[in-house]
Amino acid sequence: MKIELLLRQLFPDAEFDPEDPMLEMGSFPEWDSLGNLNLLMLIEETCDVRFTADDMAELKSMKAIKARLAELGVQA
Repeated sequence: MKIELLLRQLFPDAEFDPEDPMLEMGSFPEWDSLGNLNLLMLIEETCDVRFTADDMAELKSMKAIKARLAELGVQA
């Protein structure tokens, strides 16, 4: 599943460009630290993966999330 779709699902009213390579926590008001945690938990549930505590602390951009998912064998 495309991670951008999960981002849109979690933040339906947020204004963002899903193709923006710099999309990260703080790119729009709704994507704050709590929003980031909720996004990572939604990704875990949807993609059947588990992030480590370090992952949770470090994964704050679409680029980083996609790279970690690739390491876990998930195409995002």
